[in-house]
Amino acid sequence: MRTPTQPLSKLSYGIDARDRLESIDATWCDFANKNGGEELAGESVLGKSLWDFISDQETAHLYKVLVSKVRRTGETLALPFRCDSPEFRRYLQLKMSPSANGGVQFVSETLREEQRRPIQLLNGHGDPQSSFLIICSWCKRIEITSGWVEAEFAIAVLGLFDESLMPQLSHAMCPDCRRIVEAQL
Repeated sequence: MRTPTQPLSKLSYGIDARDRLESIDATWCDFANKNGGEELAGESVLGKSLWDFISDQETAHLYKVLVSKVRRTGETLALPFRCDSPEFRRYLQLKMSPSANGGVQFVSETLREEQRRPIQLLNGHGDPQSSFLIICSWCKRIEITSGWVEAEFAIAVLGLFDESLMPQLSHAMCPDCRRIVEAQL
């Protein structure tokens, strides 16, 4: 576990003009290994399309539009997002910058982490026989009938503490995050 005195982490990767991963740093590999993505930790991801790693179509579309803007304008874009685990809320900033020959460099910096009681819903192992919950790809809030809420609140409202098997998560974008991303466009 990171202590408050440790430096915040930066993870970087780059894509070429055809949107294929051309570079990943050691932090990418370390993060993948520590978060159940061992198959993403090595050079085997190099040469693959970035879009192979983003399952939600809406999020992939917005990333494509952002990448296009970076290439077209030559400007760096910075966006807030979250990358939560069952034990941590992670608040990050993603910077997308133009690089040589039409490529784009991504730098994701952890701004802060908040430890929490582990949330089984976020472990990525939902019951394939269950219904889906919608989680925002950017802020990790979950959609319930009253709106978009933090996972802990959704679990309480939906009575999931009593469930032995969690529902599956499907990704989308909440209206608040959509506004933030669209403001960059």
